[in-house]
Amino acid sequence: MLLDEKLYDYCDRNSNRLPLYLEQLENETGLIAVNPFMSCGPVLGRFLIQISQWIRPQQILEIGTFTGYSALCLAQGLTSDGKITCIEINEEFKSVINKYFALAGKLDQLNLIIGDALLEIKNIHGPFDLAWIDANKQNNNQLFELILPLMRPGGTILVDNMLWYGNVLETDPDKETRAIQEFNQKIKNDPRVSMFLLPVRDGLAILQKK
Repeated sequence: MLLDEKLYDYCDRNSNRLPLYLEQLENETGLIAVNPFMSCGPVLGRFLIQISQWIRPQQILEIGTFTGYSALCLAQGLTSDGKITCIEINEEFKSVINKYFALAGKLDQLNLIIGDALLEIKNIHGPFDLAWIDANKQNNNQLFELILPLMRPGGTILVDNMLWYGNVLETDPDKETRAIQEFNQKIKNDPRVSMFLLPVRDGLAILQKK
């Protein structure tokens, strides 16, 4: 992370308290997941809640759900008849995702798909108001091209980890870092979207379909 953990803790302490089930999910993720840091965490989570509440989406698409923390944050802004479609490749997290959506009283708004997003997304129909991409970084470009046609005009796409722990500044990057560098350049110059890169947590690209 680019920002000192103490500053994140300070931001966390000086923000509105999150729902208890999100705190419980964060704790359980730390116990069951090999890489619990893959969860977006409370600071970025609050940002996702606010974005979703501003947009008031009827349909959300999430690629890469992990244990469900970001999905639950995004679901806070759903309209009463809204749905969030989540695609997660690891079946081991299915029961945890369902458990915490039930605790949040939002299980009936969840459409959880277990599988490879590059395949599953071809069977999904939009339009979506809001999308979140947090999967294999080398697939960002393919996922973006699959998702963009499913977005309504003016729809928002959020892409996580676009600074890759600062590695995007490397002049001799590895394959994953190079993929992120190239994707950042692509969407910056893509006439179909407007985009800015926000240096919160590990870098968040915010795109709006024109």
